[in-house]
Amino acid sequence: MSILIYVSSVLKIMASALKIGALASTSVRSIREFQGERVNPLALPDDDAMLLFRKFITDARREYFPTTADEEKSCKSLCNFGVLRQVNGGYKLTWENRHLASKT
Repeated sequence: MSILIYVSSVLKIMASALKIGALASTSVRSIREFQGERVNPLALPDDDAMLLFRKFITDARREYFPTTADEEKSCKSLCNFGVLRQVNGGYKLTWENRHLASKT
C-alpha cells in the first residue's frame, strides 16, 4: 500500500513540475515581447519612423489607438520590428525602445 501512495505522490509532483514548466515557457515568451528589441530609428522605413515620432515620442508610457488604416499598417510594421507591442487593442513602446522618447 505504501508503494502505491509513493507512486501517486511522485506522479502528482511530476504533473506539478510540468505545469510550472509550461507556465515558465509562456512567461519567457511574453517577457521577450514586452521587452522588445532596441532599434535604431534610422533603420526604420520613413512612414513608420514619422508615425513613431509624431505619436509615441510625446509620451512613451501611454497607449495609442490608430485612427486610419495607414496608421494601423505602420503600427503593425513597428510591432514586427520590435519597437511597439500590442496592448488592449492599442500599441505601446517596448521597454527597450523607450530610449527613443528620452532622446528627443
